Amino acid sequence: EGNPRALNEYKKRLDRWVRITREMLPPSEQALRARDRLLGDAAVELYEVMDSRYDCPQGIANLLGDLAVPFGEKEHLRQGGVVREYETISRAQGETVHQFLERFRRLERRLQVFGMPAYPEVSRTIKLLDGLRFDERTMTSILSAAGNEYKFEKVVDVLRVHYPPG
Repeated sequence: EGNPRALNEYKKRLDRWVRITREMLPPSEQALRARDRLLGDAAVELYEVMDSRYDCPQGIANLLGDLAVPFGEKEHLRQGGVVREYETISRAQGETVHQFLERFRRLERRLQVFGMPAYPEVSRTIKLLDGLRFDERTMTSILSAAGNEYKFEKVVDVLRVHYPPG
């Protein structure tokens, strides 16, 4: 309960383990072994569930489904987290402009996944420029090259020309 993303992290690790062991273990055995490795609240939660539920080709899916109810992320917590991340996004030390643009775009896609309405274009553009943490002179130069307009795609195009990947 302390980590609202614990199940998502577990799913990623489990998926890797399933792919690694698929040549050595049948799916039903993978599911039973994965269940045996559960600790703490997860083990207690599934204590009463019969092994036959997991001893089948779709055992991993059953296991994840059974864990999703008590341990799944709360949708509103995830949504709030993504909004907070968007509101505070800024280029990290050592992060290139290209990397920041990609991270910014990914974050906007995550907002869309939650059905969040798009920010107005001017707000998006200002958020992008503020997040880049440029000095005033560089900011003026970027805006000037974009026609002195807060048009998101124009500004992105200018950034890509001035700061190409690599």
